Amino acid sequence: MPTVIGTIGGVPARVVDRLRATHSGHRVHELPGITVLTRNRTRAWSSTESHGLLWAAQDFRRSVASWHDAAQLAGASGVAATPHGPVLHASAWGLDPLYHARCGDGVVFASSVDPLVHVLDGHLEPDWEAWAASLLARFVPHDRSLFRAIRRLPGSWSVRIVNGHQPQVRRAVPRSVRDPVDEPTPAEIVTLIDDALLGHPALGSTAREHRATVPITGGWDSRLLAARAVSLFGPRDLRTITSAKHTLGETPDVTLGGRLAAHLNLPHVALFPPPDEAVDSLVEAYRVSNFETSSHAWLVPVARRLRSWHLPVIDGLAGDILLKNKAVSVSSLEARSGEPVREVHRAQFFKVPPSGVPGANGVDLMVELALPLVDTAYRAYEGLREEARVMMLAARTARVISLAPYGLLEPDAELVTPLAHPEVMAALLAVPWPKKTGGVFARSLLEAARPGLSDLPSTNDLVPPPTTGVSRWDLPDVLAWEDARLLELRERTGIPYERGQVGELLHPRKAQWRQGLLLLALWLETYGHRLTCTAAPWW
Repeated sequence: MPTVIGTIGGVPARVVDRLRATHSGHRVHELPGITVLTRNRTRAWSSTESHGLLWAAQDFRRSVASWHDAAQLAGASGVAATPHGPVLHASAWGLDPLYHARCGDGVVFASSVDPLVHVLDGHLEPDWEAWAASLLARFVPHDRSLFRAIRRLPGSWSVRIVNGHQPQVRRAVPRSVRDPVDEPTPAEIVTLIDDALLGHPALGSTAREHRATVPITGGWDSRLLAARAVSLFGPRDLRTITSAKHTLGETPDVTLGGRLAAHLNLPHVALFPPPDEAVDSLVEAYRVSNFETSSHAWLVPVARRLRSWHLPVIDGLAGDILLKNKAVSVSSLEARSGEPVREVHRAQFFKVPPSGVPGANGVDLMVELALPLVDTAYRAYEGLREEARVMMLAARTARVISLAPYGLLEPDAELVTPLAHPEVMAALLAVPWPKKTGGVFARSLLEAARPGLSDLPSTNDLVPPPTTGVSRWDLPDVLAWEDARLLELRERTGIPYERGQVGELLHPRKAQWRQGLLLLALWLETYGHRLTCTAAPWW
């Protein structure tokens, strides 16, 4: 169920009526030429010439006089009625998903893809170029979705209805990478984070037993936010939780998360999901991510617990790129503008399956289809300040990581992401990457947040604690389920796959390929009856 769905322009009345009927639990907002149905927090704004509605804001206090202000200053997605026609706009960085499709003389939009599939008439054409990129690079690039008729709005982009019937897409980049910002001190960044926390209405005074939940791991971003939340609100106002991600035993995140909670005097829940929930977690994670990424099955059990608590969730979204953790290679930050940056990103994210594994016979055509699409996505940010990190934020954070928290948590557990606040992001991007190498900057920021915090061991250390236990994704019941899905994929696409070959895909080098094939199998199982074809061109 989308948190936001609506229309701008001349969408047929029957479509609008259908949206109202099928989303009767949503609040209805109407502006000239605009209908919006929402389940999450919104805010109306107006000026002498325009008025609009924003949602998923990072700064609800910010004064807004235009949709540009809503996107760039408040960090919000939204709509606006302007003298030049109705506008749909993404937030500055596009972290909250927003998809759109042409419908009649207007545009229908939603925070997820599925409701748009149900609104559009007729059969839909698969976007096999996007699928090739998803299988090889593990993300759907730029403005594409897995359907040709449905597009996503990247950060700072907008759609305006001109001449009463013609949707016009406007491309832009976040203001925080265009306008220079002086390099801040760690103490100044902490102050900005505090302002983002104190200014979010979800964290205001409350009659609830707890004010918010802070999921904590062994990484830097969660401990930074947990420390500041304790300083601002006190430990009694907060809950924490850590989950074993991929194994059935103790993990570094659980071990280090428990130490952090004890250090901050916070109540802590260590979650060990039962193995019989693994398949359900895979299916739910794939569905809420619009089948665009396989990265978040581990988060499903945590999200279920968080939703049951009905508390705001303080999340460190974008912290991995902004603080430079181990997932961000130094080579990607050292690369300079243009082709070197794209080459480094290809090397880091473009994973061609080893020859001989099921489906690898189609790789050459997949690369031919995917590479131009991925390169086009990167070229959109060439020449910008901190170009490599901006590309990572657009490719990894917006198109992969953010799909899970927005899809799995809201609206039952409202998402609060202080590191994605426009002023915090601008400040963190203003810190040169060499200062972040080796964790020097991150540790100085942790010390500014709470003295002694940087001394706690982290998964970003050179030698993190070992992971133990069996992967819950490799258990016999899970593999049997996957085997059945891949056999169905063979029937739909012609992939050369034989019963039991899933066992050949357990090696870590083949894991991305295996997960991608499962995404494709479940997507075709879900939408095959609505597609113009199901046979991928490379098999």
